Amino acid sequence: MADRSLPNKLKNLTSKRREQSKKFGQNWQRRRNELLKRRRYRQLKAKTQTFIQLNKLYQQKADILMFTPEQRKKKEFSQGETKATIMKAMRHWENYTCLSFVERQPHHRSYIIFTEKACGCCSYVGRRSEDEPQAISIGKNCDKKGIVIHELGHVIGFWHEHTRPDRDGKSSLQIR
Repeated sequence: MADRSLPNKLKNLTSKRREQSKKFGQNWQRRRNELLKRRRYRQLKAKTQTFIQLNKLYQQKADILMFTPEQRKKKEFSQGETKATIMKAMRHWENYTCLSFVERQPHHRSYIIFTEKACGCCSYVGRRSEDEPQAISIGKNCDKKGIVIHELGHVIGFWHEHTRPDRDGKSSLQIR
């Protein structure tokens, strides 16, 4: 008797799904999954204290600031080619956006510091504080213009494409 009730339960479950599909449209399960991904995405953003669209820090108009001679003495980033690469990356953002990078002045409280940390090439996403500097690590083998452009993008507030909540509709994975 238990064997006969199982097909009936499956039939009932299938009919319930059909009813839900009629009620919510054909893609109700996919829509539910998208909403869950978005919710999880928002939770992760809040938990890591990273860039949020409505973040008050980003509603203020301000220039993004860079290094000072004192920071150079502290070896927060190396001289020579690395400095030139950083400058080229900043010019890239200035050429393609409305951003401008200026030399840090003593009265500036929020600015970017270029360092070399154990994480290699890394930066937080978005502006973290109005009162403290934000570090971009330009580690070994990270002193390439494209990498510095990428890390500056994180400081500006850009995420990786694969972490977007709408990624499933925009990208595909091809495994060979």
